[in-house]
Amino acid sequence: MTRQQWQSLDLGGKPRMLVGRRKSSKRIQANQVELHRDLFDDVRGICQSILGELDRREPMPYAPFGAASGDDYMEIDVSGVPRRIDHRKKDDGVGEPAALLALISQIDELDSLDAGELRSSAPTMYAFAFEGADGVVGFVRNTSPRRRVKPGYRYLRFENALRRMDPPDLSIDDEIDVVVTPSSIALLSVAAFNTLFGDVGVAFTQVPANTKVLADALAKCIPLSATSSKVLLDRCGRRLVDAKRLNHIAGERASALEGLGKAGLVKILGDRGLKRIVKQGRLEIDTETASEFLDAIEGRLFNDDVTGEERRADAYSPRRRR
Repeated sequence: MTRQQWQSLDLGGKPRMLVGRRKSSKRIQANQVELHRDLFDDVRGICQSILGELDRREPMPYAPFGAASGDDYMEIDVSGVPRRIDHRKKDDGVGEPAALLALISQIDELDSLDAGELRSSAPTMYAFAFEGADGVVGFVRNTSPRRRVKPGYRYLRFENALRRMDPPDLSIDDEIDVVVTPSSIALLSVAAFNTLFGDVGVAFTQVPANTKVLADALAKCIPLSATSSKVLLDRCGRRLVDAKRLNHIAGERASALEGLGKAGLVKILGDRGLKRIVKQGRLEIDTETASEFLDAIEGRLFNDDVTGEERRADAYSPRRRR
């Protein structure tokens, strides 16, 4: 990947602003908000500052559950972002681009909100966009621009004496979570990126590969049945917390699992009340035992030294065996 020179991006045009809210379908319902000329320099300054910060940092490849330091940022090619496939429709299988990419590239086609519509809206994200020679560049913040307008506050202004003033309609800060260009995307917040691109399941892209890593490791001990692999693939392919757990197991525990051997794995499953999932020399996992199995091989289960009660390490909650 050729390193992007972020400060070379053209931000000289008129800035646009969109506000959006994710719907239950994971699509983003968005509208444009007209900006007055006296805001142009403020918006441009925020975005130019972010570009300077990206040039200062070192890029690293996107990892769904990775973390960048204050000296790094994650980057992904737009071509590497999954497309949305609607299996209810007959299409060519290519699918639609992620909702956020489409919204930014077509921002001028969005309807603008009037004052009343804006004040009654409840956006969960906002973005600024600039159209340059190579296309539209978007600067996205995954937080509500109304989050600081709290009920119960009184806004005052001093003009020789304090006077009441109306609260602002929107409030923005100097932070940006994701920068989108026609060819690449920079992530200053991986969590925000995963949420914003939730409609195409971008955080689940590594689940099939991680499932195979786990299956290969267990094959050295007790192999997973084909049904078990499908159960794990399905569960981790729709639950973000389980996709993260699978990523951790595949990346950091696969070698240790492989080295257990059959006797070692049987002992662990027996200690955790899961010996019943070993059937005819294979691991038979269903929807009822999938979570418990992940708990066991991730090492989340432990026995309280005082009470002897079995607990889950993440929630410190008693485990009730079935």
